[in-house]
Amino acid sequence: MMDNPALIIAEIERISSTSQLILKNPDLIEKQIGDLELNTNQLVEIKNEVKPFLIILQNKIVELNAIRLAKGAVGLALMVFTDSDDSSSGFIDSMISQIGEDLFNEAVDGWFRESVRDESGLKNIVQTLEQICQNIEIKINENNKLREIGIFCLNSPKIQTALINQSLNSSPRGLLESFENFSHQIKFVLVNQSCHQLEQQIQDISKHLEKIKQINETAKSLSESLLSCQNLDDKDYKILETLFSLFGGSISKITYNCNSLNFSFGVENYTYDSVLSFSQSLQDKSYHVIQLSQSLQRLINDCLNSQKALNLLSLGSSQEALINTGSFSEESYLTVDLLLSMESVNQFKQQIAQLHLNYKKLKELNSILSIATQKYRQKLNFPVTHTTLAALIELLGKSIKSISLTPSGDLMIKIDEDNMNLKDFMESLCKKQELLKPCILQIKLLINLGIDLEKNKHLEKLVNDHHTWDNLDHLKNQIKSFRKKSNIDLDFDKLANLQKQTAEIKKDSVDLKVLVSHLNILTESEFEKGLLLNSININAIYSLFGRIKFITFTSQQKPLIIFDKFKYTSAEISSKSNKLKKEVEKIIASISNLITLAEQCLKDTDFRKQVAKQKQIKNLQMKGLVCASVLAFVTPLSWIGWNFSYSYYTLLKAENIIKDEQLNNTQDINQLKSQRVQLQNAQNLLTTIPKSLGSRYQEAQADLQNLEQSLINVNQRIELEENSRQNFTFSLQLFNEVEKSFPTLSGKSQRIKEADEKLETVIGLLQSVHSQAQVFNQVEAPLNKAQVLRGLLKNHIQSLNQLELVNYQAMEASKLVQNPPHSVETWKQAKDKWDEAIRLLSEIVVDEEEIKIQVQQKLKTYQANSKMIESQIANEEKALNNWQQSLNLGNEVAQMVQNSPHPSVVWEAAQSKCETAVKGLLSIPPKTSVYSQAQNKLKTYQGNCAVFRQKKKRRKIMNGL
Repeated sequence: MMDNPALIIAEIERISSTSQLILKNPDLIEKQIGDLELNTNQLVEIKNEVKPFLIILQNKIVELNAIRLAKGAVGLALMVFTDSDDSSSGFIDSMISQIGEDLFNEAVDGWFRESVRDESGLKNIVQTLEQICQNIEIKINENNKLREIGIFCLNSPKIQTALINQSLNSSPRGLLESFENFSHQIKFVLVNQSCHQLEQQIQDISKHLEKIKQINETAKSLSESLLSCQNLDDKDYKILETLFSLFGGSISKITYNCNSLNFSFGVENYTYDSVLSFSQSLQDKSYHVIQLSQSLQRLINDCLNSQKALNLLSLGSSQEALINTGSFSEESYLTVDLLLSMESVNQFKQQIAQLHLNYKKLKELNSILSIATQKYRQKLNFPVTHTTLAALIELLGKSIKSISLTPSGDLMIKIDEDNMNLKDFMESLCKKQELLKPCILQIKLLINLGIDLEKNKHLEKLVNDHHTWDNLDHLKNQIKSFRKKSNIDLDFDKLANLQKQTAEIKKDSVDLKVLVSHLNILTESEFEKGLLLNSININAIYSLFGRIKFITFTSQQKPLIIFDKFKYTSAEISSKSNKLKKEVEKIIASISNLITLAEQCLKDTDFRKQVAKQKQIKNLQMKGLVCASVLAFVTPLSWIGWNFSYSYYTLLKAENIIKDEQLNNTQDINQLKSQRVQLQNAQNLLTTIPKSLGSRYQEAQADLQNLEQSLINVNQRIELEENSRQNFTFSLQLFNEVEKSFPTLSGKSQRIKEADEKLETVIGLLQSVHSQAQVFNQVEAPLNKAQVLRGLLKNHIQSLNQLELVNYQAMEASKLVQNPPHSVETWKQAKDKWDEAIRLLSEIVVDEEEIKIQVQQKLKTYQANSKMIESQIANEEKALNNWQQSLNLGNEVAQMVQNSPHPSVVWEAAQSKCETAVKGLLSIPPKTSVYSQAQNKLKTYQGNCAVFRQKKKRRKIMNGL
């Protein structure tokens, strides 16, 4: 066989083809153990044949390398080893002389003789023989492992019982199928169920649950066994007992390849890792299904204890669904009328009543949706309770059929004929609730507005007045008419005509003031933001912009006013009103000047005649009928006099306004705004004085400069007052929230921190209120209260921060000692952390009884943990000491028994020390870092003790002979 490596390899494969363990009965296993031993012996023989030649060839390669090196050093190129016949002949002769001609001729034939002719062939055959030896070692190791496993199986009562008992014939796949079959049966049927039927469902779920618990225990046991036997070199094959106890006769054979056990279940093949992965996956799945199944049981029990749920589930239930399945998916439950009609009072009142009904329905729907989605929003694993179930049935009626489990542990809800994942369904409910919120708020805004409008009798008159204009052009034409009247020529010649004209422009002035009052309402700062809409504003809009058809609110809760041909948001109306207001104010200023002049003329006849005369001259000048010399004579005397008189009254009126407003140094926001309007009117009057009047013009310019500064001051005061009021109001609102919730904050760290942040905001806002603001005198009391409350909260926060630090130390300590055993250093680190947590707890000083109790409980627990770890450290140190002493004794024994034979005294001393080492190993406590090593070493030392006893006994017998 040495003449061809291929034959050697084929023989090894033939011998190794039986390297497996077929598990049918003990007799077959015993026979296979013998076959494995025979195969191993054959492999050893082949190895013994190959090994000597391999050693010779390896040595020859070393010699050839040495010769080549020597030849290269002395430059003897002619003596280099070549492929000639003489050199190969000499090489073979050399080998014959080393191993003997008979042995060489007997074992080596043509293949080997030809292969070793040159160095390249020599290396190839060496590599081939080395690979053969390596394969033989692997096969021997595999055979030995299988043989050990077979012996273990024969000596294990559990495996013997499993082989005889063929009732356990499942496989991993069969176990998984059983799990899926049982989990499919766990279902809670909801429609038309009586109390007896609900109780029966609990019993059915319990039966399936028990079977799944058995599967879970099986998977758990398998996982634990596999994890505890990861190292198979220690000849601990208890994993086989677990496998046989679980699967029995379904395990058809075991193979051992590449240091890994492989199991066959009929046509299914599993590695060690795949069995472990399968068992862990099945354990997780079954545990999850157990949890959900138990929750379903609790749910049914809750339903049995809830009269409302029983009514909804009973045969005679008349409960109607708020939403049927089809419309629910189409969001049609949101199709409520959000347009408030303003075309008739009766229709308006009917709509308000309907809005009340819609609001009530949507609030009820939102409330039920909140109950149904509460657990889901809290991210709990099981989002269904009897309350959420009742809410779902109220929403969907008897469209909801059942709740069931999938093998993967997902909850499914059946609605009509559709099965949906419960988490997805809950997510859709949350989205639908989000759609409800703005709709409810819009309806509420419309209802509040409607209630306010119903109280406005003037608005009712406007609504019923069918002659009210319905477009913005009417307002623009009206303003255009007023502008034209402000440029009217007064008839100073005829007193009656002047009196009539004066009365007309006074009436126009009153109408303009009414118009500007409406415009003032629509240009308030709050209304500009589009957030304020009430009967006063609606009345102003009606009066200015015309007939309103509908009022609604956008999804952002912004008011939207719809007219016949156009629609505006409240902010747009405010912007347009502001532009119109500026134009109207200019018209008012012009008409005021006319009224002032007309009234002076009516009081002073001479002045009226002089004005009339100057007007006639001006007209002549315009027509070009008076010569330049006459015009030059008249103008300095009379025209300037008229202008001077008119400008004098204008300046006097403006100065009086300024004087009045400067004296009225108020903090009231409404008076400040009134001051601003009056100052703006004075500004308009001063700008009408012409430059040609000399000193009057200069006085007017000086007053204008003062007026501009006064306007700036008033605007700053208004802004300061508004900001201070806003900050003060918002701070009081925040403070009231904190003060109201303060008694309930004890022990709730997150809420305490939120309250502290709110108080910090309150204090900052109150301190930002300006000392000149009207509300400044009201700041001190809430500011003091807020500072006192925040001081109290700081003690809470300090204690809670200390507790958080304590919890962190405890968590770190717990993490360190997870999955023992651990080294002494690890246990000491954990003890230090527990001691630090204890120190921090002892430093916490609080008045709250609840926190005091919590601190005391933690202190007791942590002290107990520290003592337990202290005990563990002592055990660990003792274990390490005993382990080291036992190892030292083992080493001493090994040195004593070297170079045998020895007299019985030596064997007796070795036995004594070995037994002492065994006692030391036995004293090592479980759950210490060296326990598993000690158990392994214990088997070796116990075996050595047995050997030493036999040696001592045999030596005494021999001495006796």
